[in-house]
Amino acid sequence: IKLDTMLTIRDASELLEELKQIDDAHQEIIIESEQLERVDTAALQLLLSFHLFATDAGKQVIWDKPSDVLCHALELLGLKELLNIDAAVAT
Repeated sequence: IKLDTMLTIRDASELLEELKQIDDAHQEIIIESEQLERVDTAALQLLLSFHLFATDAGKQVIWDKPSDVLCHALELLGLKELLNIDAAVAT
């Protein structure tokens, strides 16, 4: 999944539809957010819900090159560790 430069409540329904397209055959889900320049809490809530749902289903969610904006927003909300973003930044 490649995130656009902006991810807000306006984009949430489109992202939700994209996330729903991921079938059970995918054990590894890669989310690219390197281009993300703006994100709001509604979009973060959707990403968090997806991450928790996917990991509960035994899938591995990999954050490929998380943007500084995403990392900062997650850090402010105390969600960075929950989404395992620290590990993604270290790689």
